[in-house]
Amino acid sequence: MSLASFDLAGRTQTLASGSIAGALLDSVGSGSLGVTGLLDITSANAGFAADVGVTGTAVLHHTQALGDSGTLTAGGLVQLTGATGTLAKQIAGSGTVALVDSSSVALTGANELGAAGEWNIAAGSALSASSTANLSEAGILLDGLLTVANTAAETLGNALSGSGTFNKDAAGNLTISRSNAFTGSAGILAGTLTLANSLDGLGAATIANSSTLALSGTGAFANTVSGTGVNLVSGSVALTGTNTAFTGTLAVTGTAAITGNDNIGGTGAGAPPSSSRRPAHWPRPRRASSTRSAATACSPLSPSAAPSTSLPRPARTSPARSRWRTPRSPSARTPRTPSTPPRWPTPRCASTPAARSTPTARPPASAASRSTPARSGCR
Repeated sequence: MSLASFDLAGRTQTLASGSIAGALLDSVGSGSLGVTGLLDITSANAGFAADVGVTGTAVLHHTQALGDSGTLTAGGLVQLTGATGTLAKQIAGSGTVALVDSSSVALTGANELGAAGEWNIAAGSALSASSTANLSEAGILLDGLLTVANTAAETLGNALSGSGTFNKDAAGNLTISRSNAFTGSAGILAGTLTLANSLDGLGAATIANSSTLALSGTGAFANTVSGTGVNLVSGSVALTGTNTAFTGTLAVTGTAAITGNDNIGGTGAGAPPSSSRRPAHWPRPRRASSTRSAATACSPLSPSAAPSTSLPRPARTSPARSRWRTPRSPSARTPRTPSTPPRWPTPRCASTPAARSTPTARPPASAASRSTPARSGCR
């Protein structure tokens, strides 16, 4: 049955199958609609306020197909196909709400879809919630994109599975309180995402952290983390993931155990330095001397074993002869008396010493001889 429009007129009516391309109305009010078969609605009906119960399948091509007010009780399948916009009608029941065909839906109602129900987000589709109250207690099968943008501190206790993308946005703290089998990826865009009780609240997902990831539980955390945010460890956590792409900050207020720099990430990630290489700040080993044994003097010193200043000196049986003389003060020094008289230089003369030993009187010189003075043989 194909209807151009349908008016409840205040009555309770049931549609087994068909489609509605035009207006869906309740002109009188207080009516209700039941869907037991397959009903396809292609129109937007923002003013429709009647309660709707689906035990069959309702295919909605618009987020306002069943109105913005009243309650939609899903006992079967409610499928949003290529729908975009805000879904404000309250959703209750234990059935499935599925997003397919590139749907992009924002939940704003305080929904009551029970734990037996399910949000099914297909690949290529996106669901966003401004509060965990929008998701109620239903499980989440995520193969597309789910964004939780809470501004207050809230807890997400829904079962999370699938291989899609989970994003935390807005300034609030979102605590995931249970273990999940999620295998996709997660992004922390703003605020804080806290993993409490169980550290595998995001399953085996890879995490891109641009804000704060808080680990307040106890146990091993094996997820791979990247990004420039803050990894805050307030519990007792063994970091075992390979986080070489994380260049943010590791803040520890509890206990964090690591097996290598790769667990921390940052620019220092890599193999630890070799223990056989002496650090530059260690003192160099001393050479052996005559009063020390080679084992004592040449053993390298370590920062934890500094040389002791209270070690006893070994007893000496005889005074050691020093290589250097002990300098004496100038007043204590005495001049040395030469054993032999100093030898003075002998003048170099042409005559012999014997000839010069006794001077002889010279006769008076004549006038001719005085004109030219005699030269001495000595220079």
